Amino acid sequence: MTAGLLPGQRPKAWQKALCRVPLPRPSPQPCLPQPWMRSLWVALAGHWPRLFNPHRPVPLALGIDRELAALLRPSMNRKRIRRFRACWCGRTAYLRALAAPRAVRHGLRGPVGPVAPEHRVHAMKRLRERQARKRSGRDGRRARDR
Repeated sequence: MTAGLLPGQRPKAWQKALCRVPLPRPSPQPCLPQPWMRSLWVALAGHWPRLFNPHRPVPLALGIDRELAALLRPSMNRKRIRRFRACWCGRTAYLRALAAPRAVRHGLRGPVGPVAPEHRVHAMKRLRERQARKRSGRDGRRARDR
């Protein structure tokens, strides 16, 4: 039945139609602005699918970019890895995972410890700012980019 109806109440035609509208399917890959970021994501997701899953992100360990740079040194410089990490960790889904109660950070070898309370608070603050921007009709782009 349609949500928001009282017991015994029949749904209206527009409510029935809304239930039949197919929801958009999530993209199989995250929105990464640069082609090299997408190729790096594919490589990282191949090695660590649990860490770099776009649909179920987990909070990454602090300093994971240094570990990745040491492993990927010949093919990828640390600056690009840091830019990828900033893009990945700035996603709304990642911030939600970081703000979740009892969230645990994960490194390349598994869980490394709980998310610090100040990091949870910061993630919640960024999420609230995004919601406020969305409600006000601004999406964060500058006027010249529209």
